[in-house]
Amino acid sequence: MYFWNNFGSLIKPYLIFEPAYVLFNIAVFISDLADTNLCLQKTCRFNVTSEPDIRTPCDDEKGGIQFVASINSKYVFGLSFITVLITVLMSAWTDKAIQRRKLCILFPMVLKAVQLIGMCLHSYFWYWPVLLAVFTENILITSVCMRVASIVYICCVSSSEDRTFRLTLLYVLQTVTHIISSGSSGFLLRNFGFLNTYILCTALTFCAIIYLQIFVKDVPTESKTGFLKYVRDFFDAKSLVQAFKMVFRKREGNARTVISLLAVINNLAWLTYIGETSVLYLYLRYKFGWNEQDYGIYILYKMIGISIGSVICIGLNKNFKISDSAIATFAAFWDILASLGYFFAAKNWQLYLIPILDIFHGFALNVCDSLQSRFFESHEFGKKKMMNFN
Repeated sequence: MYFWNNFGSLIKPYLIFEPAYVLFNIAVFISDLADTNLCLQKTCRFNVTSEPDIRTPCDDEKGGIQFVASINSKYVFGLSFITVLITVLMSAWTDKAIQRRKLCILFPMVLKAVQLIGMCLHSYFWYWPVLLAVFTENILITSVCMRVASIVYICCVSSSEDRTFRLTLLYVLQTVTHIISSGSSGFLLRNFGFLNTYILCTALTFCAIIYLQIFVKDVPTESKTGFLKYVRDFFDAKSLVQAFKMVFRKREGNARTVISLLAVINNLAWLTYIGETSVLYLYLRYKFGWNEQDYGIYILYKMIGISIGSVICIGLNKNFKISDSAIATFAAFWDILASLGYFFAAKNWQLYLIPILDIFHGFALNVCDSLQSRFFESHEFGKKKMMNFN
């Protein structure tokens, strides 16, 4: 009861940010599956010059899966370096331009819209080379930039006592959007095709941009600086050096050691998450013969379980005052069990047991963000995210 009585008061002042976040993530999650399937279909079908019906068998299913898996491990890794560079610059810049936090949220939205328009063109001009589609899809991983910008914004507008709750709420919304997207992405692709699916995602992204511009306000501050100075500050290499020095500067007690350890844990946890999302669909398609609709149903089932786990963790934190570190350790233990489940699963029914172990999936990441934020001042939140390249 305490949780629900305080729910409204905690999120009411800044609830207007969340609808834009939801719209953006729905577009991202639907387009993610479409991107993987577009590259697969362009590779596994021979002599096709227009968008095919993906309900028909591929000419070379195994070859297509192997190709997409290889680009996920090679090309995407290289192109992701650009994402890291832009994210680091954005993180350092947002601390200087604290009243322009909203621009860092707007940036990945606009870029995602451009990417989706590019993928619409790849769907219409099917004969365009697949590697060009890979480059268009991965030139910048916008969901990473959005995650960084959203967490920085939440840290700025919430107190240290409510930060874990606010960040968890953000993760719950992300999970809910994943549920919506997972339940619809396979259906959309099989019944409406790539072009119409990308058009829908583009429309959702533009709705998020319009909503953000109308309703979401920047973090208030008394300082005012010209726009051109912000542009110069964004590409200031000196700010990168200063930011790294700030992250690892001496602090009271063992704060610097804790920050460094949390950074390592955060990046290792995120690495396993990225690895899972990049190959899980291909793995299930190859080993168990699933299609995009089967995968969508499975992820829908998995995300519902994760939503339940997130609510449990919020309740433990708010109602029973269990520490963040204890919850993170508890969640990490279940993540390990779920990983072992994927390793040993050999039949379809066994796969459907894994989400039961994975209901606390990703919660440790949010707790790490909350714990780290307690060692930084409000003008350092962006630099804090520099050491977590996620």
